[in-house]
Amino acid sequence: MPWTVIRLLAVFAVLAAPAAAEQPSLSLPIDCVPGETCWVAQYMDLDAGPEARDFACGRMSYDGHNGTDFALRDLKALFDGVAVLAAAPGIVTGVRDGLPDVSVRELKNPAVVRGRECGNGVVVRHGGGWETQYCHLRYGSVSVRPGDRVRTGQPLGFVGMSGAAEFPHVQFEARFDGRPVDPFVGLKRTKPCGVGDTPLWNGAALSQLDYQGAAIFGAGFAPWPPELTAIADGNYSGALLAPDAPALVFWMLMYGARSGDALTMTITGHDGSEILRSEKRFEKSQVRRMEFAGLKRQAKRWPAGTYVGEAVLTRIDAGTERRFSIRRSVEIP
Repeated sequence: MPWTVIRLLAVFAVLAAPAAAEQPSLSLPIDCVPGETCWVAQYMDLDAGPEARDFACGRMSYDGHNGTDFALRDLKALFDGVAVLAAAPGIVTGVRDGLPDVSVRELKNPAVVRGRECGNGVVVRHGGGWETQYCHLRYGSVSVRPGDRVRTGQPLGFVGMSGAAEFPHVQFEARFDGRPVDPFVGLKRTKPCGVGDTPLWNGAALSQLDYQGAAIFGAGFAPWPPELTAIADGNYSGALLAPDAPALVFWMLMYGARSGDALTMTITGHDGSEILRSEKRFEKSQVRRMEFAGLKRQAKRWPAGTYVGEAVLTRIDAGTERRFSIRRSVEIP
């Protein structure tokens, strides 16, 4: 056979061979503004042992966690409706709906979600061995069916608290040939910490997902020591407090509390003077934590005016001091 023919056949063979599968370019899987209306509460665990380590070598994860958790502020946001979005185009291969939005801690028998820890969810296949999964969607909100073709940014349902969930969030997972892949890292990494060489998130998503290591995502005032469930229900989000309130209590919620963190909470009174200062150091790490500090009413009523609460978390990380803070005000007529 002439060499020219062999060369042509070789070129044809190369052109006819299937192209190597490219990894998907992922957009945010939730319709929110990270750091303002949603927060990354937990990242994927990259530690091979019993400890937990996220992509930045931080500890905002737990042993064996295979996803990235995008959390809402409270149940009010859940009921208002925050859309879960397809992170890349693909074909829906699996869905589940019908499980209630109940914290797993409130279930009389947590075993009822065994084998259905994802809760209401959707799986999308993107080709080349890649797929994404969206868990803990709101009851009755799943809007796609197996076989549906979806585009990037198409709503799949709403953020919920179904399955093995303790707070409103969507757990987003990416997999290649069935193996979990951290979207902040991708398949290639040449440095031990930080974003990988080939992250799955596209540039727009990465620019919104700056790693913080902790987040104070909620704060407010209450007329008595609040319960976490009441805060989650949005009961203490008002800007007014009654003059005869039995107490003036400032509360805050955070993700990523770490053992050794120092928290200072203050309340400034109607005349601008500090009327309360509370300082403490955390003894254990927690994914989600509530703290509050306050004063009992001593007179017949609180002086009218504006009261300001501030929470400042100080963390020593690798010898560097970092601070996270939040301020809220309340008006007493």
